[in-house]
Amino acid sequence: GALAAAIPGLPAALVELAEHHGRLPLKTSLAPAIRLAREGFAVDRVYRERATWRLAALRDDAESAKLFLDQGEVPAEGQLLRQADLAVTLQALADHGRAGFYQGPIAERLAAGVRQAGGIWTLDDLREYRVARREPLRFRLEDGHELISAPPPSAGGVALAQSL
Repeated sequence: GALAAAIPGLPAALVELAEHHGRLPLKTSLAPAIRLAREGFAVDRVYRERATWRLAALRDDAESAKLFLDQGEVPAEGQLLRQADLAVTLQALADHGRAGFYQGPIAERLAAGVRQAGGIWTLDDLREYRVARREPLRFRLEDGHELISAPPPSAGGVALAQSL
């Protein structure tokens, strides 16, 4: 639920990568995604297959249903799927960097939405989010390959290493 929601790190990571490792400005890198979100992409067989697998979950969440379904059903092949809010969010990130996501109107909507759902995010939580650079978790697999994944405090890499 909303109490388990973490502050999104991907927007900050995209800014960090563009500023310190990218060859192109973030605005240029995000332009194709902004265009697809705004103008839409045609639903294909793979989209229909995967949405069908998760149809009950998509229907159970009003926002997911609004974004990914057509009147509660998987969209027809070839139908354009547009995500106007995503386009606005990506454009704000492209135009204003970190501040476009972690401050201002986007941050206000995020914090209000999480609080409305029972969470505890504040505007300060968003504004103060910082990228943490950590050494990746490295785990040698039996076949000689090496798994490189997210280290603690994320539990995903540890769980993946233990399961493999």
